[in-house]
Amino acid sequence: MIELKGQLGKYKIVKKLGSGGFGTVYLAEDTILKCQRALKIPHRTTAQPDKLLQESILQTRLLDHPHIVKLLTVDIIDGILIMVMEYIEGTDLEKILDKSSTLEIKTALKYFKQILSALAFAHQKSVIHRDIRPSNILINMDSEVKIADFGTSTLLQEKQFATTKIGSPPYMAPEQFEGKAVFASDIYSAGSLFYEMVTGFPPIVLANPMEIYKKAKAGQWMPLAQKNPSVSPELNFVIMKTMAADLKVRYALATDVLNDLERMGSKNRDYTTEMKDIQKRIQARESRTDHVCWNCRKATGRRVRTCPYCGEEQ
Repeated sequence: MIELKGQLGKYKIVKKLGSGGFGTVYLAEDTILKCQRALKIPHRTTAQPDKLLQESILQTRLLDHPHIVKLLTVDIIDGILIMVMEYIEGTDLEKILDKSSTLEIKTALKYFKQILSALAFAHQKSVIHRDIRPSNILINMDSEVKIADFGTSTLLQEKQFATTKIGSPPYMAPEQFEGKAVFASDIYSAGSLFYEMVTGFPPIVLANPMEIYKKAKAGQWMPLAQKNPSVSPELNFVIMKTMAADLKVRYALATDVLNDLERMGSKNRDYTTEMKDIQKRIQARESRTDHVCWNCRKATGRRVRTCPYCGEEQ
């Protein structure tokens, strides 16, 4: 593992911010632009430097969103591959939960909606995060969410867990364990985060990743409202749907989750009527087609073995 000190090109290394499965992050000062940057040094990559550079340019153009940490560029300095990102002053959700265990539902909903907003934006640009977890959710000084490592998880190899799969087991959707990450996989992970924010634990707490997979595949986790009685039946229903094991049942779009959450927040609402209305609209969305591709979510026939849009086997 490379340890940076002193000067690296135009960047003056200030301190080490942390190290995770994908790489080590440093706070640095850009001595030319006179501003602070976050430098990520990958442990190893699945892509050539020129591909990372192209990916950087693409992300800079596509992922310009208030709740996504901006990747500014990828460069090679003194033989070291570095990813230059905007520096977010604040903390991350993992540290917050380590200190407070749980958050108020109002605060958790605020963060959850901001995460969903970022996911909806990225998914519209055909970008999947694949590794939504507490340490990747940064919270700035204004208590606003900034999602880190967006779009880079396909290029960086996990250091410890399953180099053939991307993600963090407690927050991974069942299909991710099978190597099939889709847009709805991010929604599952976001739902798992909310679950932890209001209960203090992920939906499934086991040490063995394959045991987590088996329980996630079978949907064997305690409903949110049973773990935290303060959670309303409507919110419990929405969160459970974000974590449905079956892709045909789970929310396909982050915007659909946001829409249902916004309806829950309206004044003078009838919870019983609203619950039935949400269920009807979900059923309507699911009945638009008999079958959809697990990967691109486009409509296909039931007997189609290979998706005509993305080429994936069904």
